[in-house]
Amino acid sequence: MSSQPGRRIKQDRIGIYLDAILRHLEGFDPDLFKRLTVIVDVGNGVSSLTTPILLGRLGCRVVVINGNIDGNFPGRQSEPRPENLNTLSKAVLQENADLGIAHDGDGDRAIFVDEIGTIHWGDRSFALVEDMILAEKPGSKIVTPLNSSMAVKEIADKRKGHVILTKVGSIYVSRTMLKENAILGGEENGGIFYAPHHSVRDGTMAAALVLRAIVKNGQSLSKIMSKLPSYHMSKEKVLCGNSGECERAMQRLSEKIKDKVSSTMDGIKVQVDGRGWVLIRPSGTEPLIRIYAEGKTESDVKGLIGKYKPLVVESLNG
Repeated sequence: MSSQPGRRIKQDRIGIYLDAILRHLEGFDPDLFKRLTVIVDVGNGVSSLTTPILLGRLGCRVVVINGNIDGNFPGRQSEPRPENLNTLSKAVLQENADLGIAHDGDGDRAIFVDEIGTIHWGDRSFALVEDMILAEKPGSKIVTPLNSSMAVKEIADKRKGHVILTKVGSIYVSRTMLKENAILGGEENGGIFYAPHHSVRDGTMAAALVLRAIVKNGQSLSKIMSKLPSYHMSKEKVLCGNSGECERAMQRLSEKIKDKVSSTMDGIKVQVDGRGWVLIRPSGTEPLIRIYAEGKTESDVKGLIGKYKPLVVESLNG
């Protein structure tokens, strides 16, 4: 809007936004994008105004699921967790599509499904984008919360990148990226932050970056994913009566395992040499304690959960 009284200027804000994303895809053969079929489950959220249109401008064949904006989210739960994305996975197979994309309600996150219907959690897509960006700009800084996969550090070491860990939460990633002049940030829940666009998570930008990786590699999404470091992860939660009970339980747990703790940046993290890690932290939004565990094998993860979840329950019970 103009600063002159009584004068209004109409702008296509969404068009300006999409133009800015498309600039990060310049230099690639447009015909490569036109060969792609993409299923987009916008989950009745606002990304129905952005991602399908962006893909259409690229020339992709686009099929939209849950495309009407409705705050009651009649199509599926707003959170794009794997258990909510079976319809998307089946649609990718039925349409012989190259990939599927699922957004949350406000469109700032994206979860991806490959051409064989496998749903990849956010750590995997972040690792894919990280590998591509660091191959283009080795030595760059990458910001991620301390509950992200060990794959992020492994890729950074390979590409001479520098990983900076933060507390869990998108605000910590964004602020640290700005402070450290980092090029990329990512979360295990599907949030990707690309600083050349803007240092906040953006689901439509994440979709563009994954398409860029597919076109650049000239391979299917499942093939590209198979080349990344692979670890097993599990997430558990223990309910508390209220936030005060959670805090007291965390204090008791800290005393019990203080000799094993490797980080208290955000909750309690324990590194287990040769096996993986476990992170235990109170939720910032609900009266519960979250437990994240990652290991080289599924057995390692089960062992970590089997050891530390009972300790959390015991601490909660006093």
